[in-house]
Amino acid sequence: MVRASRYLIGLASGAPDAAVQYAKSRRQFGRPLGRIPSIAFRLAASRARVHATRLLVRDTAARAGQGRAHRDGGTGALALAAEVSRTVTGEAVHVHGAFGMTLQVGMESIWLGAVPEPRRFSTRGRG
Repeated sequence: MVRASRYLIGLASGAPDAAVQYAKSRRQFGRPLGRIPSIAFRLAASRARVHATRLLVRDTAARAGQGRAHRDGGTGALALAAEVSRTVTGEAVHVHGAFGMTLQVGMESIWLGAVPEPRRFSTRGRG
């Protein structure tokens, strides 16, 4: 479960960074898209979700390595990683707009990789 969690966090970790770079370069309403508060807050929340989930997965892996694994720890980390990967990649595609689903950006492959994962791991994904 830890390996799958790490895969999902790895999948999700590049999405907020790509969205931030795009938001810095894209101008809307006479200013960079990233300067619009609602966009900036969403991007910050995405980065925070990925970071918090990464810490949970690391803690779960460390406990398992020391033989102190909690019965539900791996399952919880996997469920959260699946949900966060879907949510964060969806936010990144949303920031990119329709351009995010083109092959030029590459965001569509990340998003399409993350969407089925919550269902695959039996979380409440709405993909």
